[in-house]
Amino acid sequence: MLTSHTSSGEHVPMIAELFLAELIPFWKDPTTVSAVSTVVIAVATIVYVCFTIGLWLSTRRAANAAMISGDAAKKSAEAAMQSAEIAAQLNRSFMGLAKIGLTTDRNYRTWTIAWVIKNFGTLPAVDVEARLTLKVGPNTRDYDGPSSAEVSPQADIESVARFEFPAASHPAVITGDQILEARVRIKYATANERWYVYSAQAQYKHDTNSFAILSSKTEPAQDDA
Repeated sequence: MLTSHTSSGEHVPMIAELFLAELIPFWKDPTTVSAVSTVVIAVATIVYVCFTIGLWLSTRRAANAAMISGDAAKKSAEAAMQSAEIAAQLNRSFMGLAKIGLTTDRNYRTWTIAWVIKNFGTLPAVDVEARLTLKVGPNTRDYDGPSSAEVSPQADIESVARFEFPAASHPAVITGDQILEARVRIKYATANERWYVYSAQAQYKHDTNSFAILSSKTEPAQDDA
């Protein structure tokens, strides 16, 4: 009969030894311990990976939120600057041609033409310089208006120009065969020392015996002086 020795030197049958081996607690079995260790390590690894992914997602969300917040702050600052610029543009002086008209009988060869410039803005216009140019055919004449004047908001200044027609042009303008052009140029500065140039173009209408303003515009002065 096959036997084996125990630790005390006793002879134990092999079958009995196998039976006794099955009675060893499973947690003491090296195979079980190795398997459990492997499972624990795998679970820990999974938990660590999940934690790392969660941390990365949280960091990414925080970074995106910071970026969105930064963009929003930038856009808000730009909008505030634009609003301030628009307010500054609206709350200033605006010089322009208020009216222009004939004050004498048009049958006379010398016409007296009154032209009025006005500050349509909310602040005074300073260093105002205005000029009227009359042109019929090849004949042109300039007339100076206000110079180095300050014009208060909603105030106006009237100037007078006397224009003597060439003999042939006078009847042609009255009948509409020739055009009498009037051009007005106003250069002025605002309270914050920004310079602008206003220009307008008008024509004499023979059928209504009046001047019609055809176009006008205001632009920043190129030399700012």
